[in-house]
Amino acid sequence: MTLRSRRWRTFTGAASLLMLASSLSCSEAALLRGRIAGLTDDVNKAEQNGAKRCAPRELALARAHLSFASTELDQGQVSHASAQLAIA
Repeated sequence: MTLRSRRWRTFTGAASLLMLASSLSCSEAALLRGRIAGLTDDVNKAEQNGAKRCAPRELALARAHLSFASTELDQGQVSHASAQLAIA
């Protein structure tokens, strides 16, 4: 095996790993977007059912962290978005 073929094999292996990692990240981002949408619906329903009167602090925190999660996801920070979603 020559040095050139070894370098080529290393390069193609690294490129394959990078493509796999980016595709997994894209699918995780889509899942997080779905969770954000679902939780946003839940927060809206809670507000309609009187959460603003009963638990205004919790409602505000949930809305804020959902907004933070959405912003983090828009900026490509999947792990940060996931952390914000866990708090919401």
